[in-house]
Amino acid sequence: MHINSFFKLFLLMKLNFEKLLTMKETKIIQSLNLSEGIQVKETILVLAATLLMPMLIHLIPVSGSTPVGAMLLPIFYAPLVAVIFFRLHVALIPAILAPAINYFLTGHPAAHLLPVMTLELVVFVAAIAFILHKKSQISWIAAPLAYIIAKVGSVVLLTVFPSLMEIAGFEFAMISISNAWPGIIALLLINILCLKLKK
Repeated sequence: MHINSFFKLFLLMKLNFEKLLTMKETKIIQSLNLSEGIQVKETILVLAATLLMPMLIHLIPVSGSTPVGAMLLPIFYAPLVAVIFFRLHVALIPAILAPAINYFLTGHPAAHLLPVMTLELVVFVAAIAFILHKKSQISWIAAPLAYIIAKVGSVVLLTVFPSLMEIAGFEFAMISISNAWPGIIALLLINILCLKLKK
């Protein structure tokens, strides 16, 4: 009688323990799935790439007064790739954080340009995401279009806060675009290549 009671108690404890393990395993699996859904690793890698690309590009020797970053637009490359292949936040978070982190690490961009650069990156990512979501024929030129739209955003910002820049917002945008034609071509080529690879 006592043996039967002990055996029943043992089976009950074993069953409860198995249920507990199953619940823990389920929670672990759910947390892993959540991590994959949030794409944490991808976000960190994109942020690292967004930080590293300008640093590498600035190692290129150039003649003239225009910074190589302003010509080649390297800080836009990784967010562009991310918004095509991953979820929106994978590109958006680096777009928000990278300019400030880059400034504290390297001193670039200049402090007064931080709000402008951050806004431009955020608008750039959002514009590409919108264009790609529409799945229109202009998807192939989404990056150059998004860069122009981002410049419109900086014009608005500098119109509202003119003290951020010594020149007018429209003049700043025109000078930036004229200096950045090699970078705009690079964005176009990356755009086309990524869309072809995604197919």
